Amino acid sequence: MKKFLIAMSAALFVVACAPQTSFQLKGKLTAENAEQLNGPVYLMQRGGASDTTEMVNGEFAFSGELAEPTNYYLLVGAENIPLFIEPANYTVEGEIGKLREAVINGGETQD
Repeated sequence: MKKFLIAMSAALFVVACAPQTSFQLKGKLTAENAEQLNGPVYLMQRGGASDTTEMVNGEFAFSGELAEPTNYYLLVGAENIPLFIEPANYTVEGEIGKLREAVINGGETQD
């Protein structure tokens, strides 16, 4: 039993010390026109890799795995903002039409 407890403690220590590799990005946008609050949102990398989600009532979310900080662009309609995403949780709050003024919180590199 003692060996089992030592093995379990060691396993939990290894898991707890493993670096985080996942990120989550949640957004809440406002707009003068309610029709702008629904539609596709893109998270794009240089070189063409991208992810897409649907914005519903101004809210959207992305999640994924990263090995290192990576430069992305968040694209909403004709607007985009640069983001530096690393394994962390992020929030984006802003107004469609003024996306470059959005407040972005999360991650050491982005802050």
